[in-house]
Amino acid sequence: MTAASGPKQPRPQGKLATPSWGWLLIVPLVPVVLPTALLVVIAYVAAWLAVHLGARTIWCLRGRKVLLVFSDSPYWKEFLGGAVASRLGHCAVVLNRSLPGRRRVTLAWLAYQQLGGCRDHCPLAMVFRPFQRTRIYRFHRPFLEWKHGKPEALQEMLNALFNDLQLAAPELPVPPTPRV
Repeated sequence: MTAASGPKQPRPQGKLATPSWGWLLIVPLVPVVLPTALLVVIAYVAAWLAVHLGARTIWCLRGRKVLLVFSDSPYWKEFLGGAVASRLGHCAVVLNRSLPGRRRVTLAWLAYQQLGGCRDHCPLAMVFRPFQRTRIYRFHRPFLEWKHGKPEALQEMLNALFNDLQLAAPELPVPPTPRV
């Protein structure tokens, strides 16, 4: 015997020694899973396009460029539902998530569901502009900071929103006093 051929080595035990039957399960599923995944992606893109085109054509042609979404939280309801919504006036579509009929399928609800995401999704403002990306202003963290006596982030967010709309930003209310 030569050194290169040497004595036969025993086969390693463990994962390499056991036959893999997983591919026998995966191969028949591929023709089912791939078309289903493709249909899901196409449906998602179609819904995204429908919401964007609907908001841009229906709202922007009527002069409405902002979707303002908030809830009945004591920290922002009065300010967003009052001062900000009245300052935005006719150019805003207002969606209060706390109202009983909020689950009705409307363009505002679809836009909120499609574009709002799952992080800091309430309160927020979406600015729709023709031929530009939708800008989303998330107010949750700035309101939390405002609640703790740091109004700078909220004022900066409001200034950015109202500068984008070429309007004057409202004055911030006094933050609530912390409970002792």
